[in-house]
Amino acid sequence: MRGAGYYSERTAGARNVINEAGKMVVAALSDLPESRELKFADYGAADGGTSQQMWNTVIRNLREAGDMRQIEMIYTDLASNDFSTLFRMM
Repeated sequence: MRGAGYYSERTAGARNVINEAGKMVVAALSDLPESRELKFADYGAADGGTSQQMWNTVIRNLREAGDMRQIEMIYTDLASNDFSTLFRMM
């Protein structure tokens, strides 16, 4: 996989769809049972650029609503993924 944000630069359509799905994520969070922490997973994360805005929005909404639970974020992709760019972006 090419690095330095190559994937995110070429997948604006995917980013738009993911950002719109953020509304569903926020709504679904209100239906979760009580817990001490939240765990989110981003499967096929690539360099993180396509989902970064959505996750920022979801977490900001939680914090603004007073939810201060610990959040664990799991990013996964193929072994050939550019994880160094992903970690720098996050």
